[in-house]
Amino acid sequence: MPDEARGLHRIISASVRDILDAYRIHAQAAPVSDKAVEEVIFRAAHPVPSFDPLLTGST
Repeated sequence: MPDEARGLHRIISASVRDILDAYRIHAQAAPVSDKAVEEVIFRAAHPVPSFDPLLTGST
């Protein structure tokens, strides 16, 4: 598998895990509304960029 494909796989897998974790947290507190599900999916689809120099290659 090419490096780019591995990177995409890692990002997509992490996003799916984040969606499931966020949904579970919401569902424990109360029933999850359609709007809350949309917000969880939106946040997972738009991850916060990392500013860690070790991850970005910046120094």
